[in-house]
Amino acid sequence: MVVEAVPEKLEMKIDIIGEVDKLAPPDCVIASNSSSLRSSQMLAKTMHNYRICNGHYYMPPDQLFYEVMSCGQTDPAIFPFLMEMAAKAGFQPVHARKESTGLVFNRIWAAIKRECLLVMADGVSDACTIDNMFKSWFKAQKGPCQMMDTVGLDTVYNIEAVYGEQLGVDPRARDWLKTTYVDKGNLGAKGGVGLLG
Repeated sequence: MVVEAVPEKLEMKIDIIGEVDKLAPPDCVIASNSSSLRSSQMLAKTMHNYRICNGHYYMPPDQLFYEVMSCGQTDPAIFPFLMEMAAKAGFQPVHARKESTGLVFNRIWAAIKRECLLVMADGVSDACTIDNMFKSWFKAQKGPCQMMDTVGLDTVYNIEAVYGEQLGVDPRARDWLKTTYVDKGNLGAKGGVGLLG
């Protein structure tokens, strides 16, 4: 199995998946780790679509869910195999029942992230308050702003751009994040400055 995990940029993923498809043996599963883009969007340079799917890891060892989703042409026999192997490796596998812009948790999580960004963009509250309230209500170790900082605000922005383009979501959160943080190089944990400072 080969897992593509380049930034959330469709053109880059199309190129990588196409190259891997040329080089990998016929029985090799090729999975995109994309959390928002459908693998069916990445087939422009592939020939062996029966082995291509989404296979999204979250942030092990803290989050051990592993979501899989067909490209629409994936051999159905691949999914029981991936689910079994993921479980053997200690993951909790989830099979998205149909293609979706964003997998199961990512669609729910995207709405939470977006609203947190809008609360800050509108000047209603700050990242620290949001995280403290979230952790208190949901008994979570990290709040949504800390999680966004950990993932990287450029990645959060790229994912929001996909949701904006494909699902027509409100662009205000994405635009605020870009001008306030990403354009200034403030990318969260990987850049030193993020939503939490």
